[in-house]
Amino acid sequence: MLRFFANRVVHALITVWAIATITFFLAYLAPGDPAQLRFEHSNSPALLASWRHEHGLDLAPLPRYVRYIDGLLHGDMGRPFASDAAPPVLQYLIQRFPNTALLAACAIVVAFVFGVTSGIVAALKHNTWIDRLLMAMVLVGVSVPNFVLGPIAIAVFAMNLNWLPVAGWGAPEYIVLPALVLACRPAALIARMTRASMLETLQQDYIRAARARGLPPWRILGIHALKNAFLPVLTSAGVSLGYLLAGSFVVETVFHIPGVGEASFASIGQRDYSMMQGTTVLLATIFVTINLVIDLLYAAIDPRVRFGMQESAS
Repeated sequence: MLRFFANRVVHALITVWAIATITFFLAYLAPGDPAQLRFEHSNSPALLASWRHEHGLDLAPLPRYVRYIDGLLHGDMGRPFASDAAPPVLQYLIQRFPNTALLAACAIVVAFVFGVTSGIVAALKHNTWIDRLLMAMVLVGVSVPNFVLGPIAIAVFAMNLNWLPVAGWGAPEYIVLPALVLACRPAALIARMTRASMLETLQQDYIRAARARGLPPWRILGIHALKNAFLPVLTSAGVSLGYLLAGSFVVETVFHIPGVGEASFASIGQRDYSMMQGTTVLLATIFVTINLVIDLLYAAIDPRVRFGMQESAS
């Protein structure tokens, strides 16, 4: 188990390093000059050269990459390009990350409750109109992107019905619409995975044996079927949480939420390489960590997985 954990940690570090490297060189090859955007009303070559030197933009690719990796190892992601008075990138992202984390947590709770419940109901009512209706809702949730669903939700619930505020952040009512919009796709994926896993589990011999012994349906479902069908659902929920943390760019921008996604989206137009790279590395680290935790939860939930780990390590 310890050897498996060490291997997973090494793989996670290699993944984060690879993502940081790819992001760095993509930013380096991107068109546009951040200095020209930063000082668009200045024609002083000395000022532009000084600013480029301060941020390391005058270095060759390899020395600049070495400087970037060394900074990451010391917790330094650089400074934002937009303002010299702004805090360092890591501090700036840490200040905004609680808003993104709160939005993602609310969305994953909504997605998990709706997805698991609707998936179980669809499996129990297999091939009925309830199953078809729920799967039609799942298809809509998977198909409609957030940048379409967000404005529709604002137009219906905020502007026409006046039930919720249009955009902003602070009070609890501001989180309802963005959390629901962000939860739609993960809820659909979890529902589809839960339905498929439950259908497969309910056809197993031990479920038939439990029914033959006269066990009550709630016990068969809650103790025997759901526990064994939960592993694929756990994977889907974990990947969905990573998606919610890393994929809230559009939702945060549409609803003007001061989170990591909005900051990253704004940095793209400003050619703020430090902010783009810092956001990517931070979210990649979180995503990889979530997957590592899921692997460990697998071993805690299912002893067969733990036994498989020991065999692969030996």
